[in-house]
Amino acid sequence: MRMKTITVPISAEALARLETDSCVAGDVAEVSLTQAQFDELWRCGLFQALNSRLGVLIDEYEDARLPAESLSLALGIVQEFACKCDLEPELRDYF
Repeated sequence: MRMKTITVPISAEALARLETDSCVAGDVAEVSLTQAQFDELWRCGLFQALNSRLGVLIDEYEDARLPAESLSLALGIVQEFACKCDLEPELRDYF
């Protein structure tokens, strides 16, 4: 089964290490999504909203990186969709 991973560096220093593939333990928070969970979030419109409002391209086949200055807006969008989407309980726990 294919998995999608959302990786978020916890600090500017962690981001710098992530960009050079030299992370240390605790540098990132990661969430792994099954294909079914990714599809559920896609159907819900979360990724389309992130793409539209942040000017990024999150999709099935591409890696996407959000600029650090967009993270608070991204969090707000994710929280908005967590409230209005009928997500499976395990997926809802991420939000």
